[in-house]
Amino acid sequence: MYTHSMETTFVRLEPRLIDAVVKVTGIRIKARAIRTAIEEFLRDRKRKGLKQLAGKLRFYTQHDLARMRNHA
Repeated sequence: MYTHSMETTFVRLEPRLIDAVVKVTGIRIKARAIRTAIEEFLRDRKRKGLKQLAGKLRFYTQHDLARMRNHA
């Protein structure tokens, strides 16, 4: 699963938050449920960052690049 070592961090969380994460994820092991929630949160933030770039970037296919080289 992970190729690097994990760090132990102690955090005080409200029981209602932990219970909600366990319920939403369906994962009964609290540490695993919290890790899953954090990973999903980070993926969501990255996705939102990419959405802000929508329409600002142009992606070229190999065909586009070959056509540009031939017309140069």
